[in-house]
Amino acid sequence: GIPLKPVGRSGSRRMKKLLQEYGVPSWQRGRIPILYYGEQVAAVVGLFVCDGFMAQGAGLACHWQESGAAPLLPEQDLA
Repeated sequence: GIPLKPVGRSGSRRMKKLLQEYGVPSWQRGRIPILYYGEQVAAVVGLFVCDGFMAQGAGLACHWQESGAAPLLPEQDLA
């Protein structure tokens, strides 16, 4: 129930409201991976990065794929 502030937003919202805004069905919300930095939410994989955790220049990218899908190699273009 902690308020989160995605990068580019003027205010913060609770996780439940953000997931509703992003159109995530209620049955799927418990399955979305969340990245933490210590006790703070840094990002919700595939949806948003929280304010203060966006990389300046080169950074880390997370790409989620279904179980059984062919793995992506780092040199593959994801676009």
